[in-house]
Amino acid sequence: MTADQQPNPSRPPGGEAPATPPPSSVPVGQPGTPLPGAVPPWQPPAYQQAPPPPGPHVPPPAAPPFPHQGPLAWPPAPPAKPRNATGVAALLLAVVAACFCWTYYLSPLALVLGAFAIGCGLIGSGRAKRGAATNRQVALGGMWIGAGAAVVAAVLTVVLIVEESRITTVETSAGSDYLAEPGDDVTYTDGLVVHASQVQAGDGLTAVITLTLTNETGGEISLADDAMRVFDEGRRLPPENVRRADGAPGEVADGASVDVSYVVVVDPGLGGLTIDYRPDDDHDWAYWWLSLPGQREFDREPSDGGEGNNDDGEPPGASLDV
Repeated sequence: MTADQQPNPSRPPGGEAPATPPPSSVPVGQPGTPLPGAVPPWQPPAYQQAPPPPGPHVPPPAAPPFPHQGPLAWPPAPPAKPRNATGVAALLLAVVAACFCWTYYLSPLALVLGAFAIGCGLIGSGRAKRGAATNRQVALGGMWIGAGAAVVAAVLTVVLIVEESRITTVETSAGSDYLAEPGDDVTYTDGLVVHASQVQAGDGLTAVITLTLTNETGGEISLADDAMRVFDEGRRLPPENVRRADGAPGEVADGASVDVSYVVVVDPGLGGLTIDYRPDDDHDWAYWWLSLPGQREFDREPSDGGEGNNDDGEPPGASLDV
């Protein structure tokens, strides 16, 4: 120690410095390092800091949009075809009705077709107004033509019904449902009875058909408009080959019977004839099958003893317009 140094008060005067204690057998670690076998000191548990209160809800970010915004773009539907069939049908029906409306017996059919034409025209015109059809003029034309045809057909139909309602029909099956034969009585609903006799041979190639009419109707019947149609194996004979015999009565009184004869020019070799007869326009047609006599009965009988000649010396049938 020098003169300038102060003495250590804790050191005995004149003594030597204390000896350095021997190192301990227990190793001394770094500060804060527990010794082996030592119990670590108690430490208070560490508390985590409370999380901050939740803020307002923030929605997640939206997904990126698809390349096409809005609904998917489908290809446009093909345009609907115009429904013009009804208008065309109206015109076709109207044309057919216009053709038939002038006929007497087909006027009821024309009336029905005209009514259908009017209905189809109305439907077709309505579709055209809604844009479903494009032929409004065709539909209207069919409607008006059908209306005109229906009016004409309605008038003729009424006339037909009135005329047919006054026709006196045949009430017996013979002469209506099947062909009557000689000896069958054909009776009308008003009481008129028609009876056909066997065909008689006339002069040359002619046959005489005689009908007996018995009037039980309660009134007189005029025979001025009676008519007969004659058929040869389905072929109608010309009207000039069928004529009323001379001297035939023109009427039949109530309760009386008269004979009406017709002279018919026939072809040789025929087996029979089919005849239709009506007494007047107010009676319906009646039908008969009449067999013909043998062919030799149609040969003209000689008047002077000569065979096959007539009074004028001409061959049979030469005076007939056949």
